[in-house]
Amino acid sequence: MNRLHTAASAAAVPVKLAEVRQLVDAGALSDANTEVIGVKGGYKVFFLLRKNYVRVLATKGGEMRVFSTADSALRQLRAVDVSLGNVVVKSSTYQPAALRPAREDRRQAMVQANDYGRWLKAETDATLARVASGTATIYTQAEFDQRSAKRRAALVRRRREAGA
Repeated sequence: MNRLHTAASAAAVPVKLAEVRQLVDAGALSDANTEVIGVKGGYKVFFLLRKNYVRVLATKGGEMRVFSTADSALRQLRAVDVSLGNVVVKSSTYQPAALRPAREDRRQAMVQANDYGRWLKAETDATLARVASGTATIYTQAEFDQRSAKRRAALVRRRREAGA
């Protein structure tokens, strides 16, 4: 199926997943040659329908879809009932690379979330330790409401005295 690879690099027509489902339902892919070809950063899926008519799996936006692994490409083909009997995986052309550029903002958000998670766990563990040792005061809801009302009244009184 080497001609599929050479034809694929020339002029492959993008095909969306919904169209692949229609081709499968119509039986057009039953005898088609399918290749999962390694490219820079992942794998692309090519279909040779008849003669040298090549289709390449595309995203919803119409760009050629690149899977991070050959396994993920095969799973996608299996999900739309493409017969895997005629599928050839060509990994020799695969070149490791990042599919998407690194996002510093997401990395920072994850660092902050992890820091907060560690802080929250430490605070929770400290409170549980105080409860277990008996040094923490535990209030009922009624006691809490009464204490909150006293604190609120004191705050209002201080604001009035300050002239605010």
